[in-house]
Amino acid sequence: REIASPGWRLPPPSRPGTHTAAMQGAPMQPATEIVTDLDGSRLLSAQPQAAKGWSSGIFACCSHADTCCLSCWCPCVQFGQNQERGFQSQRSSCCRWVLIWMAPSITAYVLNTLIYVSACAQGCYYVPGWIIAVNRIIWICAMFTTAAIAGRRRALLRSQHQIGGSLELDIACHCCCSCCALAQEGRQIAHEEACKSRHEQTGVLPGAALPATPMAAVAEPVPHHASPTAAVPEAILAQPVDLPAYSQAADTV
Repeated sequence: REIASPGWRLPPPSRPGTHTAAMQGAPMQPATEIVTDLDGSRLLSAQPQAAKGWSSGIFACCSHADTCCLSCWCPCVQFGQNQERGFQSQRSSCCRWVLIWMAPSITAYVLNTLIYVSACAQGCYYVPGWIIAVNRIIWICAMFTTAAIAGRRRALLRSQHQIGGSLELDIACHCCCSCCALAQEGRQIAHEEACKSRHEQTGVLPGAALPATPMAAVAEPVPHHASPTAAVPEAILAQPVDLPAYSQAADTV
């Protein structure tokens, strides 16, 4: 019907049983999450899902000897392998990420060498205190820069596999125990590769439930109180049964 104000009409009444998707409780489409690289380029475009945990703890290094040894003895190579295997869609090169990992340390080493050389050129026969302080500051900055790069890549790995966490925690892990964090990332990538291979072979997603068996295909159990001959027709039971040959021979004897 029309209301008092001209030009305005009430919306038509809805039919029974017709509601919007939001009122019916239909799942809303989550917003798209854009993940960017260090240079600002877009890497991933994924819809956030329920966060899960890592496949192993950060201190479970002994569960996989290969990643444990490589992370302790040559962490730059483990970091490069993680980027190459974990981000295959981006065609990441292991050598490239090894150089990125080593760049802050190489820069700190070059700067400290130049400072020592300049001090020796001025005729200093001992190392002044300010050189030692600058040396330590440079190495601390290099350590935090490496941890920031590795923590950012760890956050991208988490976003790709829907693992809970935060960027601050990722950087803290690489600051306090970078070897353990690299080993954990390597085990997680190996776990995801195994799940993907299992999915390609069986066609079942990891963690998915098996298809339900139809109730008609399930055989109904026979009740214990039922007689074995209850389902046999009486005409079959009335027919004479021929005895075997050995039984008839035994009767004649």
